[in-house]
Amino acid sequence: YMGRQGIVNIEREIEKPRKDYTRYSDIKNSILFFYDDLYEEMLNNTSELPFNPNISKEDTILVLKTFIEKNKMNVDESEWFNNLKEIGASLGFAANNKEYKANKEAYKGHVGDVAQILRVALTTKTQTPNLYNILHILGKDRYEARMNNMIAILEK
Repeated sequence: YMGRQGIVNIEREIEKPRKDYTRYSDIKNSILFFYDDLYEEMLNNTSELPFNPNISKEDTILVLKTFIEKNKMNVDESEWFNNLKEIGASLGFAANNKEYKANKEAYKGHVGDVAQILRVALTTKTQTPNLYNILHILGKDRYEARMNNMIAILEK
C-alpha cells in the first residue's frame, strides 16, 4: 500500500489536508506509534489508556476480538468503513451518530466509538491520522499483534 514513506503523507494530498503538523518539529509526536519500539514505550509510559469510560472493558475487548476476526483490508476505504459499521452493529453499536443520538438507550455507542477503540489500541491516542491508512501501513500482522497485546492488557 503506502509503505513507511506514506506515514507523513496521510491525508496531506487532499482538498482539506490535515494540519496536525505544519513544521518538521511537529512530525515526531504525530507518527511515533508507527514504530513498534516507540509504540511499546508509549504503552509502557501510559498510566491509563484513553478508552471511552462509557464503554465497558468487556465490550472494548469484544470489539478488538471481533475486528481481528472480521476486518477486511482488501477493499477500498468506503467498503472498509461499511464493514466496520457492520462489525459495530453486530456488537450493539449504532451504525452512525444520528441513529445513536435518536435512541441512546438502545446502543452501547456508535461506529465512531468502535473506531476509537481501534485507534487507542493501535496508537495509544484518541486523535490520529486516518485509521484505514494506519491499518494499511502497519499491516495485518502488526495491527493484529497490537490488538492481541491490548486484549491481554485489558484482561489483566
